[in-house]
Amino acid sequence: GWVIKNLPEDGKSLEATKRLELKGLIEDVLPLFQNIKAGVGAETITVASPYGQFGLAKMDVGMEMNGLVKDGLFRESLSMEKLTMPDGLVPPFANDFIPDRFAVDVKVTGFDVDAPVRLALADMNKLSESGSNPEFDAQIAKAFMPTGAVTVTLNGMDLAGKVYDLSMDGAMTAGPEVKPAGKGAIHA
Repeated sequence: GWVIKNLPEDGKSLEATKRLELKGLIEDVLPLFQNIKAGVGAETITVASPYGQFGLAKMDVGMEMNGLVKDGLFRESLSMEKLTMPDGLVPPFANDFIPDRFAVDVKVTGFDVDAPVRLALADMNKLSESGSNPEFDAQIAKAFMPTGAVTVTLNGMDLAGKVYDLSMDGAMTAGPEVKPAGKGAIHA
């Protein structure tokens, strides 16, 4: 249960008092955090399998996201170098096609996490446990995606082997009621 500081004398229910307390607690911690970046890397990775040993010389994984703020951001990246495969799994003529490098970096922007949280806090009674409130749900959705869409950006994708080197980048705008549109480039 919640720690109730002052019980209302004006006939408000205990449930309403709990909601007011919760609202105050949430408002006190906003924006919760501005931005978080995390990354992890590993070198000399090996995986034993029934087909033999697979390996990677290096792998990096990254993540970034903004907190409950107006400028929404979510970003993920992955890169791998020097994939090795068990002998005999790939025919000799295909060895040059085994990737030496793979990397991808994608981010999503154009959304607002602060506005829907504040809208929900403004009238917590509309967040009913008994069911959906379509009008309020629409207000929350509009607050989350003010332009009706988000932008998905491919900051880069690389795939390279001994006989090829491909890269792609681009961006796309899409939303529940917006026709997806964007552009990109492939380089070989």
